[in-house]
Amino acid sequence: MKSISWKIVVLSLLLVVAAFAPEAMAAAAKKTPITLWFGGASPAVVEWAKTYEAEFNAANPDIELHFETVDGTTWQQTLLVAVAAGAGPDISYMSANLMPEQINRGLTLALDPYLERWTDFGDILPDVFAVVKDGQGRIHGMPFAMWSIFDLYNMNALQESGVAPPDDWDSLIAAARKMTIVNPDSTVARYGYAVGQNSLMAIYNLHLAMEQLGRGMLYMGETKVDLNNERGIRAANYLRELWMTGMPDGATGAQAIGNSISGKTAISGYGTYTIMDVNMEDSAPLEPMRVVGPVKGQDVVRFNCGVLYILPTSKNQDLAWRVLADFMTREVNSQFIKHQVSYLPVRRSMLGQIRNLVTHPLAQKMANIMYSPMNTYGVVHEYWADIRYQGGDQILPALMGKTGINTALEEAERQMNAILAEKMR
Repeated sequence: MKSISWKIVVLSLLLVVAAFAPEAMAAAAKKTPITLWFGGASPAVVEWAKTYEAEFNAANPDIELHFETVDGTTWQQTLLVAVAAGAGPDISYMSANLMPEQINRGLTLALDPYLERWTDFGDILPDVFAVVKDGQGRIHGMPFAMWSIFDLYNMNALQESGVAPPDDWDSLIAAARKMTIVNPDSTVARYGYAVGQNSLMAIYNLHLAMEQLGRGMLYMGETKVDLNNERGIRAANYLRELWMTGMPDGATGAQAIGNSISGKTAISGYGTYTIMDVNMEDSAPLEPMRVVGPVKGQDVVRFNCGVLYILPTSKNQDLAWRVLADFMTREVNSQFIKHQVSYLPVRRSMLGQIRNLVTHPLAQKMANIMYSPMNTYGVVHEYWADIRYQGGDQILPALMGKTGINTALEEAERQMNAILAEKMR
């Protein structure tokens, strides 16, 4: 009897399972695919993404996430082709400084309706949203990690020279002058201050200095560059004096990280996240610093960041937002930062605990300077990529002391505005 009863129970259970199996299969079949194209990933992130995809899909029975890491050199063109063919992803990656172009192309969805209900919004550093806004102030992307761009000091060089860290433009020029050492044969033994002398660095640094004087040269939605003015003249004169004082031979490699480590360059004007490639034992004298302003208290730091945005062509925008919001949770975003290593979080609560995510001592030093005001890496404008080199080509020789500043500003403004007028027809 006991054996017969056991068989009856088992048979009954099998019948129940069989009865519900079609419904279970139907529920599984209702999973909606959401595709995310991710670029700029380290090999560790590529492997972690597989785990994240599986965990997300297990926790979300109505979504089938496809987290695809794509080639960083060709994926932008691949995206444009895919969208035109109606086969683009629901979510895509973009470096923040290129977001204005995507917004202008109509490839981004304004996220404000979602952000208004997102309880974690207040934990994001507000400055990072400056790079993902349109001309009406609507937010078109979610910055998920940032990298800082700052002045990198070798504190041993400052101490040996008896120089205190500068706190304004005048004291920075004085410090660079004191720390610059020129040999009898006119070679430079130590650069007091060095920055890459090329077109991009010329115009990027000019825009930053102008912003510290109150306003840069161009902003999202504007139709004209405003460069040949009192701010531009003052900023350019300051930069020319700093460049020519700190790097008298104009060496283009003076800001190389090896020179900062050895102390041959006392202050490098272009430190960035790649300094975490420096061996930990070599990093002790290196100190990331905010860029000093015209007067004390006007220091800033620049940033760029990775952005995820939803394409308006997505057929399931609400589900795409759920994926995006999940990626931005502390738990998931922390795992990304741990695997990427070189980036900093954009969440305030995570930035304050960076040592729990990244062990390199320079990560903590960089995190310490990432507070408002933080300036964008270059101009935020839909046609910036089309005009920056033309403007920089005019500005660079002026900052190197080879041409006149007023003439350079006038010509740079003229050329850039001519291109803008053509683009905006």
